[in-house]
Amino acid sequence: MRKIVDGLTGVDPEAIAALERRVLASAHRLPPGQLERDIERQLFAYDPDAAAERRRKMLEHRDVRTRADRHGLAQLQATLSANEAVEALGLINEAAGSVCNHDPRNASTRRADALVALLHGENGLTCQCGSETCEAVSPASRSTAPSRRKPLLHIVCDLPTLLGLTSDPASIDGYGPIDPDFARELAADSTWQALFVDFRSQAAGNRPRRQHAPTVLPLVTRRDRLSREPKGCGDRIRAMQRLVARAPDIVRRSDGHGAQPDPPPGALTYTPGAALAALVRAVDGHCRFPGCSVPANRCQLDHITEFDPSDPRRGGWTIASNLQCLCRHHHQVKTYRLWTPVMLEDRAIHWTDKTSGLTAVTVPERI
Repeated sequence: MRKIVDGLTGVDPEAIAALERRVLASAHRLPPGQLERDIERQLFAYDPDAAAERRRKMLEHRDVRTRADRHGLAQLQATLSANEAVEALGLINEAAGSVCNHDPRNASTRRADALVALLHGENGLTCQCGSETCEAVSPASRSTAPSRRKPLLHIVCDLPTLLGLTSDPASIDGYGPIDPDFARELAADSTWQALFVDFRSQAAGNRPRRQHAPTVLPLVTRRDRLSREPKGCGDRIRAMQRLVARAPDIVRRSDGHGAQPDPPPGALTYTPGAALAALVRAVDGHCRFPGCSVPANRCQLDHITEFDPSDPRRGGWTIASNLQCLCRHHHQVKTYRLWTPVMLEDRAIHWTDKTSGLTAVTVPERI
């Protein structure tokens, strides 16, 4: 309830009335983290101009403040724009990684030290391994290097939206959905590389898609626009559950070859290439286990049908239709066969609990 209230506060009543059924359908099937992002995407799709205006007004609330904690600690809280926050974390992680592997500090402590170092104008940390032969470069040496490059920012956006022809929601890796106008602003002010892909063909499931008769879309007004907008995740899950109920034979283990007669380049190598990994993470958006909202950039890539190192051609191939994002914990759950996943069309995944027979369906954030 809190996610629904927070997500719809300040939204035009007409938009709330139009989206109410879809939001409730998603609330019935999604955990809070995924629901929050799904509401944002639906709002962006319904009225991208209003979403952009709300974002611009919220920029006035950017701030930095401190709050006392216990045992001599304090919290430094910053409210930033989405891209500023992701870039800041990228700089902190880069500085925190400037020490060698023998530095005694844990990852969280190194990040805190890195933030303080950056605030003092330093370019990294002094390694505390104590070794005279440490290969980590000292901050003093780095100070003469050229200015730090801008952190890499992954923006997922379809090409028509980038060109201003449509206004579909976009997303920032490590943050979540953003309005299309914001995506165009970031793209215009960046040095960027584009990976043009057809999500539906390259990231489709192992099953062939159902064929639909071509549809001619009439000219529509904003009030009629919902009929042609992407469905919310809740509606997509419900549609797939109904499909499975009507045709349960579609839930069957696949050979992991994506209906391809021969393996494409890279399919017989266990580790996916950078482009393939980026595609799967961009489409999935989060851990695909039921109820999990761990972001895709913190997930591992799992072969749904197991890769066979002794005979890669026979085992599950390293292709988009045989890969999914799973957090470390749920990757182990799947490896131990406590739950069994089967990929259906449009990357929907049907999960079955081995012990109880309980089933669930999850869908990717995109497609």
